[in-house]
Amino acid sequence: MPLILEHGIIHLPDELLALTLEMGHHLRYDRFALSMSHVSRRFRQVALRTPLLWTRFSGDYSDDQIQAFISRSGHLNLEISSHMYGPQMLSYLLPLSSRWSSIPRIDENTESWIDSVGVSNLPRLKSSNIDSSWDIELPMHRMPMLSQIEGFGLYFTVPVPYRSQLTSVKIRFDRSRELEVGKFARAIYQLSNLRDLSLDISNPGDWDDKHPLNPMEILHPHSVPIESLQISIWGITSLKRIQPLYDCLGYLAPSSVQISLSMITSREHVNPFLCNSRNQLFPYGTTIRLRIEQACDICLILAQLLWRCSVVRSVHLEVPTALFRIDAWPSSVWLKTSSISLRHLRLQNCEELREEDVEGLAKYLLSCHEEIGVQSLQIVACKKIHMEPFLNLDEEIAKKITWSF
Repeated sequence: MPLILEHGIIHLPDELLALTLEMGHHLRYDRFALSMSHVSRRFRQVALRTPLLWTRFSGDYSDDQIQAFISRSGHLNLEISSHMYGPQMLSYLLPLSSRWSSIPRIDENTESWIDSVGVSNLPRLKSSNIDSSWDIELPMHRMPMLSQIEGFGLYFTVPVPYRSQLTSVKIRFDRSRELEVGKFARAIYQLSNLRDLSLDISNPGDWDDKHPLNPMEILHPHSVPIESLQISIWGITSLKRIQPLYDCLGYLAPSSVQISLSMITSREHVNPFLCNSRNQLFPYGTTIRLRIEQACDICLILAQLLWRCSVVRSVHLEVPTALFRIDAWPSSVWLKTSSISLRHLRLQNCEELREEDVEGLAKYLLSCHEEIGVQSLQIVACKKIHMEPFLNLDEEIAKKITWSF
């Protein structure tokens, strides 16, 4: 350990050390408490007096460790962090089911298992993972605090009591757990207080949806505000799945949108993977982040975004292989600077971005006037942009451009 760090820790009050350990606990490393308690005698003493560190249980703990964790956890909520639990572990934890705040999964066997062991109430349960390859129904046990679910191949029926409770949903789809847009949309539409939605989609297949939405079922565009929407698409992917998905999700008005396109294998160009079935750009939000790891017409995407999304204030583009080539597009592609709602543009790891591209962006997006157009153009780790000033730009515009390695 560096001497200066050791000196700082020695003089750190126990209360602050305990707070530091609690922050580390939230990193979700299962063996964090054990690791910290073995650093030194002082760390062990502080760790033993910090109940939060002992509230996460993993399937590889010994009987003695499980009992020790229970005794040190006080009356705090308990996290069952691994699905690799066995009968012995459950024999210790079942009597404490009223303190469970998360369980690793709900699948076809979980509900019958919960019934068989006599658990009828999970009053502190906040999150769980739903793992199913066919339709399941969320257990009807009393879970008044349940607000977060994560699923792999998720098709679920939400009982009425939970439709207003669930605020965070994270779902993964692949070829073995296929994406059926209609079923998925009908489930998501039930959630009246959804705040955060995250989708990870790989190899979803290209067959027709078995239960597509009727156009009358699709909710009005941008009518439901949420905090965040994250979509990651990669692998062998077809627009027959992605564009109908965007149609169904168009009702959301998220504050923050993040879309990642990576290693997509398709006969189509990558640009349409950002568009709905009407060829309208899908991303819509105050803050939009796009990471595209394949060649794309990024200037066209940015220009369409400014036309399509009147609420956007900040855009972060990470497009390592995209060619900007602003001079290849007519000025009519761009919205007038006075009409642009965008105020901050960040370009990161754009390896093909050239100085003339930056000057072109400045021409169409920046203005000498405050509160008109983009006020901050930030360039980060773009290899072809060097320290030399942009000589062809007005001084008032040039000072709105910053760059760093």
